[in-house]
Amino acid sequence: MNGAFNLSQCAVSVDGMEEKLRLESDYALRVADLMTPVEIAEDFTLGDLCRIIYNSKELTIDALSTLVQCSLQPFLDECLRPVDRADDDESKLHYIRLFWECEYDAPAEDRWPPATSLWLHADGVGDTWEDCRPGGKFYEEGKDVSRCNRYAIEMTPLYALRDLPLRIDPIMIVQPSLTERGDQAPLEIPAPDVTLLQLIHALFWELSFFGTPEKRDATREELRQQVARIERGEERLIPWEDVCKDLDVDATARDAKEG
Repeated sequence: MNGAFNLSQCAVSVDGMEEKLRLESDYALRVADLMTPVEIAEDFTLGDLCRIIYNSKELTIDALSTLVQCSLQPFLDECLRPVDRADDDESKLHYIRLFWECEYDAPAEDRWPPATSLWLHADGVGDTWEDCRPGGKFYEEGKDVSRCNRYAIEMTPLYALRDLPLRIDPIMIVQPSLTERGDQAPLEIPAPDVTLLQLIHALFWELSFFGTPEKRDATREELRQQVARIERGEERLIPWEDVCKDLDVDATARDAKEG
């Protein structure tokens, strides 16, 4: 993941105000379409998108890499490589979700205007988390678990994700920032459109979060080794509550609000 410029915040259009580009497997990437809102065919996959980028006659991979602030070539190669049946990374997700999220700070005397962020994110949607199912340690009868089926995808090789359909969430969540959240319930409103360039940027921003595929795999292996050491009792986990107590987090937050 490179750069600080947030392409996902650019060219947000109002739903229905502009004719949409339909993404299908036989679409050919055109420069003129980059800022056009898209709709996605039900069977259009991450692999289809990578093939479209790879085979583009109008836009080089290097040029598009510059636009989305990510070196696309290694990710395209990984996604489109021949199937290796020995791979143990087959995804159990149902689809890849692109979704808008808006967070805001409450007005304050020492911060005006309040900060607002608008981001287009990507994640995976699958089965409900095991711990939230009956018998799981977080299961509560009657508790809403409709959102407990979303998974990070930034550590998964693209060849394991390539057959997953892409979906745009029609709902945007608007909520206070983490520092202001309290008891305020999030607001759900119709989501803005997503342009073709925003879609490509959001996907590869997420997929390149740990850098190149090689750096991602190294990080994943490091985490696996850490889990193994924890299971062998070689490393000790410190409960978050103890960390907060040692740092006096509650007092720090209270002083910040009063100050």
